[in-house]
Amino acid sequence: MIKNKICVKNISSKKQNKYHKTFAVLLPSFLLRHQTLLIVKRGIRNRSTKLIKMEEILNQYTTVHPNEATIWFKAGKVEDFPTNRGGCIKYKNKQIAIFNFARRNEWYACQNACPHKMEMVLARGMTGSTDDIPKIACPMHKKTFSLVDGSNLNGDDFKIATYPIKVIENEVFVGFLD
Repeated sequence: MIKNKICVKNISSKKQNKYHKTFAVLLPSFLLRHQTLLIVKRGIRNRSTKLIKMEEILNQYTTVHPNEATIWFKAGKVEDFPTNRGGCIKYKNKQIAIFNFARRNEWYACQNACPHKMEMVLARGMTGSTDDIPKIACPMHKKTFSLVDGSNLNGDDFKIATYPIKVIENEVFVGFLD
């Protein structure tokens, strides 16, 4: 196994023209303080390079309280989401993890991006509870987050955004500000 190498993957969409390519670059932790995913767009004609850090993607997620929600987005039907596990939806440019906590007869929604490893994986995490607080454990490194307020239950500084959920006539809605 080769460690400490830079991984580059072509993630160009079919809509992009032949003069532009998009690459995902994963820099190893020996180059940076924390492993960071960079999206690089390179224009072949003008050779300009634009870097978008994963931290900028994480900054678009903010917690929404039920009384603040102005838009209720229909995420799907109840049967579209697995019981006692997570599913993922996309709202605009956000990935939202939705959890049907059948054991508690409650629903929760949060950002799908783990702020620790900066991966879109929380929907695949393990659900549970600590001191009667429903939680999600990141499948990458088991960092746990409260599904009620997004706080990190491991005592770290990381926090996730949470969103209100309504279930009306067998349909699941997620509340957003915009």
